[in-house]
Amino acid sequence: MNIIIVGAGKVGEYLCQDLASEGYDITLIEKDKEILNRILDYNDIIGIQGDGADTFVLEEAGIDRCDIFIAVTNQDELNMVSCVMAKKLGANYTISRVRNPEYSKHVDFMSETMDINLMINPELETAREIVRILSYPNVLNVDTFDHGKINIVSFRLKENSVLNDMSLNEIQNKINRNILVCSVLRGEEVFIPNGDFILKANDIIYIIGENDALNEFFRFIGTKSKIKNVIVVGGGRISYYLIERLIKQHVHVKVIEKRKSIAEFLSFNFPEADVIKQDGTNHDVLEEERIDFFDAFIALTGIDEENIIASIFAHKKGLERTVTKVDRTRILDMVELKEIGTTISPKKVISDKIVQFVRTHSKVENAKIESLYRIADDKVEAIEVLIDKDSEILNIRLKDLDIRENTLLSFILRGNKLIIPNGDDSIQIDDKVFIITTNKSFKEIEDILNK
Repeated sequence: MNIIIVGAGKVGEYLCQDLASEGYDITLIEKDKEILNRILDYNDIIGIQGDGADTFVLEEAGIDRCDIFIAVTNQDELNMVSCVMAKKLGANYTISRVRNPEYSKHVDFMSETMDINLMINPELETAREIVRILSYPNVLNVDTFDHGKINIVSFRLKENSVLNDMSLNEIQNKINRNILVCSVLRGEEVFIPNGDFILKANDIIYIIGENDALNEFFRFIGTKSKIKNVIVVGGGRISYYLIERLIKQHVHVKVIEKRKSIAEFLSFNFPEADVIKQDGTNHDVLEEERIDFFDAFIALTGIDEENIIASIFAHKKGLERTVTKVDRTRILDMVELKEIGTTISPKKVISDKIVQFVRTHSKVENAKIESLYRIADDKVEAIEVLIDKDSEILNIRLKDLDIRENTLLSFILRGNKLIIPNGDDSIQIDDKVFIITTNKSFKEIEDILNK
């Protein structure tokens, strides 16, 4: 698959690394020669210096052979114009990064009018992800399938958890609902466990199931789920989208922002929120604002180190639910992750969304990929596939299939019925099958089998 990326900023660079590692043929277009050469030094890709809205540059990049065209410069208008030109010149699919909140209000209309297949706002997507994370207690991440009907949630097992030293079969018997522990990250080692697997303290657990079943699971382990008060440090674009969504969910929000103009803007647009013009990374300010009163702490300033320090302080003050924005993810190697809770990176959020689009628009034999997520430090893929009539594994009992190691058929969605399959179940036409696998080269549904 041939992919052209325009723009070598944080997102563009991350995408080049991400997509090149998946084996796609990448061509990067960037105006700045120094930036372009630096990225080419570290990635096996083709680079072209120039403007992504220049037809000659696009033709040089091979736009007529382009499967997916991705424009992620810092200029919304340039991204959209580049996508329109790319589609006219032969690109099959186009993706545009759009950050302006005014554009985001009309994204469906603009996408249809300009024939752009995906318009994505990293700050908006990051805010949505934070809201999903806050919807469950003490989780690290939430990924959704089938339009939110089924979720995968991850959390770290505490030292005093009732789940410690419990087998997965025991958990299933106690809950008696459609949930499944589909992956476990223990240190650097990843497991796709069977029923005899024993959970240990500090494991990072990935559980898949319907919302009601997941909520019952968290009640079983004694974790409070509902949040009522949230404190947000930093008032940028992510905060704007986040505040709007939390208020709609009747959550009390306090925002601490040191820039006067931004604080006044947020106060005017969100009179229901408490907006404080102060430095939210100052420990004295956090003490004065009674940080220990809140259910969750979210650090969203533009400086990673300040976010990390603020979240560590919040953790020391007893807040169990912290979300920390970190763009330079390598810095996390120097931090005890338990002290900063969930970390979130807008560039990774948008990259994951784009990679998901790329993979779901790749040719897959006998099935259509509906959704794809990478979990467990990207060591495991969770894939939702819709089965068609030509699949070779239709109507065969699962126990009669030679399913490869580290591949799990976690759920089958048949109509509105969710099934945790056993050996006597089989896959039917139009089933949605949820696959958990360490196989990164999934190209057809038969890839679940040993060959």
